[in-house]
Amino acid sequence: MKNMPQTRKQRPSKYNVVDDKIRSQIVEKIFNENLKIKEVAQLFKIPLSTVKAVKQVYLKEGRIQKKVKRNRSKKVITTVIVALIDKQVNIVAS
Repeated sequence: MKNMPQTRKQRPSKYNVVDDKIRSQIVEKIFNENLKIKEVAQLFKIPLSTVKAVKQVYLKEGRIQKKVKRNRSKKVITTVIVALIDKQVNIVAS
């Protein structure tokens, strides 16, 4: 029981969350002020890979904002059990 896997909510987040305000500042620093990715990462104190990802998304898709998550509806599985009970009892008297 010591090595039980943690549930999804208990696990630490795998990625850094960077809000849209910081994303726009990152893009501005890279493209308008011509700073290097490493310098921007040090400036905002976030990992280099996160800055690279923001840059790549901007170059590929032209967006700065985080993608909006869609609210998926969960499938509801309903099980119906039908039982037929015969209440007729035959009693033989002696």
